[in-house]
Amino acid sequence: MAVDKEGNIIRPRLGPSFLEAAEDAGPAETAKRRFRPIRFLCRLLWGAAVIFWRVLTYDPLKRRLRIEDGTFVGRTLRGLGYRLFFVPVAVAGLVCLMVWTATHPRLELGERDPGSTELYYDAVTFLTSDNVRLDGALFPVLDARQVIEQQERALRKRYPAVVLVHDFAMRKDQMLPLVRPLHDAGFVVLTMNLRGTGGSAAQTFGLREALDVKAGVEMLRRRPFVDAARITIVGAGTGATAAMIHAKSDPAISAVVACDPVRDVETLLDGTLAPRHKLLAWMKPLCKWTFEFAYQLDIDDVNWDEFTPVRQARAVLELGAEGGHTDFSRPKHIEQIRSFLVHQVIEPKLPVVKADD
Repeated sequence: MAVDKEGNIIRPRLGPSFLEAAEDAGPAETAKRRFRPIRFLCRLLWGAAVIFWRVLTYDPLKRRLRIEDGTFVGRTLRGLGYRLFFVPVAVAGLVCLMVWTATHPRLELGERDPGSTELYYDAVTFLTSDNVRLDGALFPVLDARQVIEQQERALRKRYPAVVLVHDFAMRKDQMLPLVRPLHDAGFVVLTMNLRGTGGSAAQTFGLREALDVKAGVEMLRRRPFVDAARITIVGAGTGATAAMIHAKSDPAISAVVACDPVRDVETLLDGTLAPRHKLLAWMKPLCKWTFEFAYQLDIDDVNWDEFTPVRQARAVLELGAEGGHTDFSRPKHIEQIRSFLVHQVIEPKLPVVKADD
């Protein structure tokens, strides 16, 4: 048992003393604690560098087969050389990921109900020629008042129709502001969701979506109240490209409205398909080739010059600047589209409201 000089028993202290030690620490100790995050960061970077070097120089056959020919520098350079052959594989994987991400955009969960137009509509579904199921909303011209007033004449009458095609990464509710004005002008209106909006199908900037437009037009032609010779299409963005591609192969389409169409491949690559940073501009051809190989399509078909025969032979109204976004809720745009379609299909003697440059 320990005693002090005066003969008193020294009892052991059971309480912790680290708080007192912290209080007694001088400025030097406090300064050291301030630099601990920096030291931790340095250790972390050094550890990452060591791990990277070990992975880079890892030899899976070291225990079974070890080649000692040549100097250490030569063996190291050969090892690094054959590992660099994996760089093209990594680049190819990155390009595939970018193309897949670009053609499968994330969409908002909610969608406006077509009933918000306060018009009667039928929910319709139909298949494309490549077996993609699409859904839409069909707004017939007939209502109960017309049937009562015109009786059998109303049932036998055929009306012009218009297909509304939304833009890339959008849904059919983008076109809802056009429904009532066109319906009141005497058109049967079909709004439809393109492929890729409700499933796993890719969006191909209007190339395969032309099959969706074709399916919508054929569905309208089977309706007894639709005049098959007076079907028009209004498309936005890549929906305009899809409308023009279909009109190119369907001479019965009487008129097309193209809002903010894709002008050329370079605009499409810069805006959506390829990385935008200048240092990654060398990846544009890779993204273009990967898209064409993956989907078996010629992306050059989106060039606006490809539709010159359609624009010369058919009534085509262009709205919006290149890379712009037409707001269909603005009365100016609605009136331009309504006036153009009425002039071309219903009352050819009315003047056309032309788009501003």
